[in-house]
Amino acid sequence: MYRFVDDTFIIWPHGRNTVADFLDHINGIHPDIQFTMEVEKNAVLPFLDVLVERKPDGTLRHRVYRKPTQTDIYLNAESHHHPAQKQGIINTLIHRARIIGEPGHLAEELEHLRTALRGNGYTARNIERAIRRRHTPMVKQE
Repeated sequence: MYRFVDDTFIIWPHGRNTVADFLDHINGIHPDIQFTMEVEKNAVLPFLDVLVERKPDGTLRHRVYRKPTQTDIYLNAESHHHPAQKQGIINTLIHRARIIGEPGHLAEELEHLRTALRGNGYTARNIERAIRRRHTPMVKQE
């Protein structure tokens, strides 16, 4: 059985001058396992679907990240797929916005999703219903 490490996020507290030595060290452990490294530029670093930004106080904030090549083309609402699959597109994008983005960025992200989903044929009614449903706080069962 093989395991693959793919995309690792590390906060290196030892200064930029030592991180290259660490990269050389871990790449020297096994010839078939090689890491590459990206460092923040202008205090931001895209990582998977997340744009991580270092604030002046050193803490991090985050929001949804889209690659420059992102087209916002999703499964069209008029396609001949099961309605649950099409609803799943809406639900997944809204869920992603809520778990990745900080509250201060949520309104902007939801507006982006409204525009993108309407462009893919989804009705404002279905989009808003999903947003309301996903915004309902979970009630803890006792």
